[in-house]
Amino acid sequence: MTSPKDITRSQTVEIDRMRRIHERLFNAPLEPNMGLHTELGLSAKEAGMDHMDGAAMIRGKRPFDRAFVEEMIPHHEGATRMAEVVLGKTRDRELRTLAQEIISAQRREIREMTEFREREYGA
Repeated sequence: MTSPKDITRSQTVEIDRMRRIHERLFNAPLEPNMGLHTELGLSAKEAGMDHMDGAAMIRGKRPFDRAFVEEMIPHHEGATRMAEVVLGKTRDRELRTLAQEIISAQRREIREMTEFREREYGA
């Protein structure tokens, strides 16, 4: 099973790679843009970004683990959808490789979270 530290480490590496690819392709630094998913043709919900109000989304909910997993699964599904759109729109080899790796990692983590939820909560 993927540990939280493994997820944090891999996502930190992915974000760094995205920054470098963006700088190479556009000769400009990557700036956060919470609405950019629309340029990929995805709504905030489809991109898994409609819940991005920080920890407030799960603070105080019980059981906490279930609330966390139920928020993170759609977020990971959105990352997978965005990476799939990128695969259909770019020929850049480095960006395609990153998108494929993101799809693989996110699907694995979705599977692990789903198994956890089913094992612990039955649904």
